[in-house]
Amino acid sequence: MTIQRIDSKTGFDALLAEITGVAHEVGDLIFGPAGLVDQHNGSLLSALMKTFSQESVGIISLKQIRDAAEPERACYQALVLTQFKIDRWLRRGLVAGDYAARIVPAASMPIVEALGLRVGKDGRVRTEQPFMMEYDCSVSSGTNLYIAP
Repeated sequence: MTIQRIDSKTGFDALLAEITGVAHEVGDLIFGPAGLVDQHNGSLLSALMKTFSQESVGIISLKQIRDAAEPERACYQALVLTQFKIDRWLRRGLVAGDYAARIVPAASMPIVEALGLRVGKDGRVRTEQPFMMEYDCSVSSGTNLYIAP
């Protein structure tokens, strides 16, 4: 996958466009017709706030080890529960500008189809509301919830 910035303004024009764009995007993200306040009577916004304010969040992962003799098969599979905790926020916020990702299709992992993304005529998926988060985190030792026979 490649991600590219697709706008082409420079200097003061770029700065002014980014400030204006971020202001409009924040307003739309929060108060727009499909904004966080409006979705599910505000329950989506409160769920996001609750998730990021929790002590930790449980994550279920697939642990899989490839079989050495038959590489297309797995010799071990398990569902593992771990706790993810944000120890310290470094930076977070909206990202100004237009970005697009080119996602290489793979039959084994149909990301575009699974997420219902719209691919443009240029073969790229444009971002709706880019944001960034930078933090220090810790992940606990896991607990096997299920081990395949």
